[in-house]
Amino acid sequence: MSILKEIKVPVLLLWVTAEQFHPISQGEKMNKIIPKSKLIKLNCGKFSADKPKKAYKCIGDKVTQAILANLESSLGSKGNATNKNILKEN
Repeated sequence: MSILKEIKVPVLLLWVTAEQFHPISQGEKMNKIIPKSKLIKLNCGKFSADKPKKAYKCIGDKVTQAILANLESSLGSKGNATNKNILKEN
């Protein structure tokens, strides 16, 4: 995991809290190690790729807002204009 310290770009970590194979503690650890990271904990219960509507209900708005916030912090004022255009399209 030491290579994670070298990541120079913003990283958005999405973690389902009910995940059994990769517990939330791993996400929390990665979030501490990666310099420009943000961890979003998704309290969705279990879902799988064959049930996309259930997954989207849980992650859709949270992830969209986090991505837009990340863009804004990365791009500054240029990001604000981009975010407004994205929100208008949706």
